Amino acid sequence: MAQSVQINGLDALSEDFRRLAEEELPQMKRELHVALAGQLREEVVKSLGDRAKSNTGKIAGMQEKYVGSGGGYAAVRPQRGKNEKGYAYGYITNSLENGHVIRRPSGRWKGYRARIKKKYVLGIHFYERAGRAAEKLAIDGANRLADQIKQKLEK
Repeated sequence: MAQSVQINGLDALSEDFRRLAEEELPQMKRELHVALAGQLREEVVKSLGDRAKSNTGKIAGMQEKYVGSGGGYAAVRPQRGKNEKGYAYGYITNSLENGHVIRRPSGRWKGYRARIKKKYVLGIHFYERAGRAAEKLAIDGANRLADQIKQKLEK
């Protein structure tokens, strides 16, 4: 009767982990972030909703999905560029997200009474609402990635 325990296959498993980490995992991670970026953009457009009804199409069209150059993150942000009136898309998006002050009339004509009764416009916070949904999307994506890794190691 032998007085030892022998485990075979650890070297092969170690080699599978190395190959997966160096060759396949970066591409799998990038594909995950590309999919997440698309889902995040959909969440941003959905969270714009009825609040910016007249501008929803315009504001939604200003948003673009972005994946980091190394494939390490996904984001949604305004496109570079300006609208037809010369305002940067980032400026417009920031004003809608966070709110903005309303310019008061100059008051140069002494009989003029301002119709504006409030001092600022409340923000829509569409990025914030989409960010709450992003956590669930990221967890679901991480679970899918873990399943893919499991399947690769089982082969």
